[in-house]
Amino acid sequence: MGNAVFFSVYEYVRYYMHSHVKAASSNHSNLIDMGVGILTGGVALWLAIFPLDIAKTTIQTAPDESSSKNPFRVLSSVLVLL
Repeated sequence: MGNAVFFSVYEYVRYYMHSHVKAASSNHSNLIDMGVGILTGGVALWLAIFPLDIAKTTIQTAPDESSSKNPFRVLSSVLVLL
């Protein structure tokens, strides 16, 4: 599931950035392509994978067996603590 989320976010952000950057500048297109790829990979990782990884780790290290196993509920409780 993590790979599907990662690549979905990656492709969407990459397409969005290419459509805006390519219209603004046609010089250095290879450099722009590489920069967009690196930036969108980082954005996809931070936005898609890390929250799911935090939920997974919190569920795995919970001291109680009665703790919630729902990743969205765990994430909402983690965000409240921040």
